[in-house]
Amino acid sequence: MADSGIHIDVYHREHVEWLAGLDFAEDQIQIFEKELSRVLLQNPDHMPLIEHVEEYRSILDKKMHRVAELREQTGAWERRLGQDTPGTGGGDWAARDALKQAVEQFFAGFETLKNTLRRFVSRND
Repeated sequence: MADSGIHIDVYHREHVEWLAGLDFAEDQIQIFEKELSRVLLQNPDHMPLIEHVEEYRSILDKKMHRVAELREQTGAWERRLGQDTPGTGGGDWAARDALKQAVEQFFAGFETLKNTLRRFVSRND
């Protein structure tokens, strides 16, 4: 839950950090998509491998959409910072806390996915 004593600058710094992390995740997704394409090029007739690549591509596509959603939500909160002050009752700060939790969950899940993808690519490259 948001503490009414937290200054807007703290929220702003968190938002900047989230946005930078989301940009980095987007870059990593694009790199993984290229690596998966390379795996396909090297194994064009291996159907089980092709199915795995397609599954990973689907997962990466969902992650890319989630990055866009979180970026949009974070941007909306950045705009709200100029309008509301925590503790004044002007904003739904519990929703902002839920966004923080969603961002943290995304980054944790993405770390797991990255490790899995790295192993897959290294074994099939």
